[in-house]
Amino acid sequence: MHGQEKRAEVRDYIVELGLSQQQAADKAGVHVGTVRNWMRTSKAEGDDWITVKNATQLAKGGVGALNDEVLERFCRQFAVLMNDVEQDPSLTPLERSTIFTRLSDSYSKVLAAVSRHSPKHNRLAMALEVLKLQADFVRKEHPQVAPVLLETLQPFGQYLSKHYAAE
Repeated sequence: MHGQEKRAEVRDYIVELGLSQQQAADKAGVHVGTVRNWMRTSKAEGDDWITVKNATQLAKGGVGALNDEVLERFCRQFAVLMNDVEQDPSLTPLERSTIFTRLSDSYSKVLAAVSRHSPKHNRLAMALEVLKLQADFVRKEHPQVAPVLLETLQPFGQYLSKHYAAE
């Protein structure tokens, strides 16, 4: 059983340092399930660690820093999903193409929401929107080449992200 001091330590790792639940658990030497339970209990008591974390990040770095964090988290999840779809042998090329289109649509929407507050993200959103439109066009008008195009869109999207991040 861990005491309030350990719980406060984990809260600081998450809220002040911005660590993930797993990172905070590892750093504090507790199980990630314990961290989740503490977060759930604290939220029920009116102390939502994630809300406080976001507010803290906003206060430290402004909207841009918070947007960067949201976009980074989304991009990590997006990359995992794209990889899972690419590796799934049970999907037909058409199913894979449809999933990629939907994922690209979600990516564009998140990027558009974030970009409203960031010119850098706005340029990236425009570039990715063009890629989405191209993917939609190819899927509808030239479905036979869609799988080949979609193989290149994900790495090119990552290339664009790096390019605009370097600006």
